[in-house]
Amino acid sequence: MSIECQEFYELMQAYRHCPIVPPGGPAEAYQAVIKFANEYADRRVESALARERGEDHDEEEEEEGDDRPRSFPEASFLKNVIPSDILAAVVGPEPLPRTEITKKVWEYIKANNLQDAANRRMINADEKLKEIFGGKTQVSMFEMTKLISDHIKPA
Repeated sequence: MSIECQEFYELMQAYRHCPIVPPGGPAEAYQAVIKFANEYADRRVESALARERGEDHDEEEEEEGDDRPRSFPEASFLKNVIPSDILAAVVGPEPLPRTEITKKVWEYIKANNLQDAANRRMINADEKLKEIFGGKTQVSMFEMTKLISDHIKPA
């Protein structure tokens, strides 16, 4: 069974379990599924032939799609932030996203073996981290992210 036939079979199985019958009845729904399956198969054959000829229509469609406005805002944790001088001693002075700052702090913690041996959720602060943690000698990993956010500002 080819891929197109398998996908058509799965569409038909899904239709059988659908509790809603379209206005035209089962016969119209069956015709709609067949039409969709044929169009889908034609598109797949066309794209396969284009790839064999060395053309790549998919890239052209993606490039056209990039010009459209985004329907969702960019996540704020992916925007670059500037670390304070205290935090820069651990992660470096260059602007980074919050996620990368957290990763670098964890790398520092693991490199210096600062996780508590008994309770791995707790972090024992050395001199650099004690400044970041506001003088606390031990903080939880959840509190750590809150304390780090006090040492960053938007880029």
